[in-house]
Amino acid sequence: MMSPASWPLFHQVVVQSAPVALPVLSNKEADKHYEVFVKDTSCHHKRKSEKLDCLRSINWQGVVAAQSKAQGKIFLSKPLSMFEPWSPTVDGVVLPGTFLDLLKEGRFSRVPLVIGHVTEEARMFVYEAFTKSVSKTEADALVRLIWQGKDVAKQIFKMYPWPSPAPKDYRDWFSELGTDFVIECPSRHVANLYANKTLPVHRYEFNHVWETRGLWGKNMSFCEGHVCHGGEMPYVFDSANISLPGKSFLPDEFVLAKQMVQMWTSFAVSSTPAAEGAAAWPLHKGTQDEAAYRFQTTPPSAPVVGDRTKYCDFWDRLGYNYQ
Repeated sequence: MMSPASWPLFHQVVVQSAPVALPVLSNKEADKHYEVFVKDTSCHHKRKSEKLDCLRSINWQGVVAAQSKAQGKIFLSKPLSMFEPWSPTVDGVVLPGTFLDLLKEGRFSRVPLVIGHVTEEARMFVYEAFTKSVSKTEADALVRLIWQGKDVAKQIFKMYPWPSPAPKDYRDWFSELGTDFVIECPSRHVANLYANKTLPVHRYEFNHVWETRGLWGKNMSFCEGHVCHGGEMPYVFDSANISLPGKSFLPDEFVLAKQMVQMWTSFAVSSTPAAEGAAAWPLHKGTQDEAAYRFQTTPPSAPVVGDRTKYCDFWDRLGYNYQ
């Protein structure tokens, strides 16, 4: 959507769970991240001329292991990059600039857009980045490290008060803050910018907890009973029997999957998302339009005015460029 070379290749765009507020690295910054990753592989001792071939020979388990170690490195200039270890780089050619900058400047493919997210986007990334409990002191330090500027942290603490009674672990508190800043509110911001340019855009929110226990696996038990990043994918592709071996949707989940498949398919064909027996999904009208299509089993999917308006207004005012 933001890469000019790709513009002739598509006529509609679906943006699912885009971390719009996470930093996009320059080539120079990406090289520094690459060096940290290499140090955590078995190729770190290789000569420079041999290193690339060695890296290409590593199996996927080795790549994931090195990524997990490298992800623990906090880059003080862009600490939020730890939540997205692999990302595009702004090279001035394939990607001329950051997503929000290009959108504001009108440098993008003007095609119909669907944009949305799940309701607890940041939870997975926070719990993967911080595998042990985060204290209040640590959470306070993280906020001050990431959101720098005069009185910025003070305003954040006012908008997101510390929970009471005080928990032993502040990862849930930080996950709510992260979801608003990284995905939910910038997605609304993008939809507003798009609609205010009189371009067709539909907003959505996926709000369904998987009904069968254990599907997230032991390494992601923190997503049990929550709507984590990627939770909509088996429904969009109706792929429970493929992506979840030995498991299946419950009857109401099959209905939801069928609805989402039809919505995505009709949008691809006609630029208008629609499904048999489902409530209509209206176009987003721009600023002041707080309704998004909420996908869930109970109550049935329908346009709903969400409860994050004051938080998103707050972030729109503060801005999303803190890296």
